[in-house]
Amino acid sequence: MDKGYKTLWETQKESKPKAVDAAKELKNKTDYDNLMGFIQFLKDNKMSPRWQSTNKWSVSYRGKLLYHLGINCRYGVCGNEEGWRVSNNFFITGLLFAGSNEYIADGKLKEFIWENIKYPPCVCRPDCKGLQDVTVLGRHYDSICKCWPFSIKNPSEEQFTYLKKWILAIKDFIINL
Repeated sequence: MDKGYKTLWETQKESKPKAVDAAKELKNKTDYDNLMGFIQFLKDNKMSPRWQSTNKWSVSYRGKLLYHLGINCRYGVCGNEEGWRVSNNFFITGLLFAGSNEYIADGKLKEFIWENIKYPPCVCRPDCKGLQDVTVLGRHYDSICKCWPFSIKNPSEEQFTYLKKWILAIKDFIINL
């Protein structure tokens, strides 16, 4: 039965919008500028965001899903919020944290990662059954959501610097798999 209208998901599923187009909807100029810089950084490093779901893009490198980029999300990983967020999936967390400390030698980068580990509550859904104990670069956490353990909203300039360093460390890790 035709509802007579399309949901945002239906519209985006048909059009597969680019993240740069969604960025234009950001009201805060600083958030917009930072997001555009982040998208350019990804492209410069052969990691272009691809539409995945409503206001959410996946970022992969060599076939490995690294991050999700949410822009003005109203659900799930992003919650009900204005702005943008970068969240990683458990695949890359598991790879990088399972004894790959040589890729994360910078002490300030470790602090940045630790500060942005989200544990409880789960950031993907209220009924999450995927909580587990994990050690992240030498620091132990109880009951981390295995879906999206790392998440950062509207990174500051300093946070943006560390986010880029981490992404480059992940890229190097994948190259050497």
